[in-house]
Amino acid sequence: KFTGRGLGLAAVFGIAQGHGGRIEVTSTPGEGTTMLVTLPVAKAPSKELATTVSKGDSKLSPARCPLIMVVDDEPAVRGFYEKILTPSGVQVVTACDGMEALEHLSKKPLPNLIILDLTMPKLGGLETLKRLRQDFPTLPVILASGFSQNSIDPRELPQFQGFLKKPFTASQLHDSLLSALAS
Repeated sequence: KFTGRGLGLAAVFGIAQGHGGRIEVTSTPGEGTTMLVTLPVAKAPSKELATTVSKGDSKLSPARCPLIMVVDDEPAVRGFYEKILTPSGVQVVTACDGMEALEHLSKKPLPNLIILDLTMPKLGGLETLKRLRQDFPTLPVILASGFSQNSIDPRELPQFQGFLKKPFTASQLHDSLLSALAS
């Protein structure tokens, strides 16, 4: 992690609580610490997302899965997106920062939508979004952040189609994607 992010324990706690889970910590000096994270069982994702995208986008054939790019510096978060979206019939391509995302976008095929984290090293989400809008003004983008949308100055933001406040559920992710792709 880059400087100033700490160990991320507050984020882990928030994610666990946001999903109805809990964290138990036991620590013994000189022996170590054990953290037990308990989460409720998730429902299987629906096929609604892939079906809606295939029907709603004339560039997609029903046999071709929609392509979504996830840009986040945390490997576990990128893995979460893949785990949630892939069973729904979505292809996921990931990038660890804005620079890698822009490099990928110079190649084909273009994604149908980008999920963009706001806080990343090298090239953060706001600067990445500004550059995206120069070359891809109509590409749908959903911003994701642990901070609330109110903490972002709207005058700094180019157009985006959705905002995901971390932590979020699989259902909230699917709803946000469907809404952004429909707009």
